Amino acid sequence: MNAANEAKALTMLRQNGRAKITDISRATGTPVSSTFEWLKGAGKEKLGRFTCLPNYAALDYNSRAFITLKCDKQQKPQLQQRLANSPLVNSLWKINNGYDYLLDVITRSMGELENFLEVLEGKYTLKSKDVYFIIEEVKTEAWTPQP
Repeated sequence: MNAANEAKALTMLRQNGRAKITDISRATGTPVSSTFEWLKGAGKEKLGRFTCLPNYAALDYNSRAFITLKCDKQQKPQLQQRLANSPLVNSLWKINNGYDYLLDVITRSMGELENFLEVLEGKYTLKSKDVYFIIEEVKTEAWTPQP
């Protein structure tokens, strides 16, 4: 499958992860068998995984924040392990520009988020911490590849 057809297929799957192979084949002008083989091989590698995007507020998770942390160098491995294993941490990234980590944290309340941070501060030496509460989701997970 060429780059333009891959972009079309990925865009279709991004918009609807349950798109039928026949529909993808038709849209890309690629035979069904080739589309199927692409999904099993290169497409699987480029897609990463199929997932859903929950409506957190509808699930009664009303507090979401992006948090940047810088910690003591010796504590980085332990902090990273704790954050990676926390059910409150939706996503975790190693970053630069004066911080070590960027976290996407989702909780039922601001109090639960504050408690999460207090526990971290009690266990680890955090050199700096910034919390950015999400007020309104304007756009999310909308990127699609360009051919």
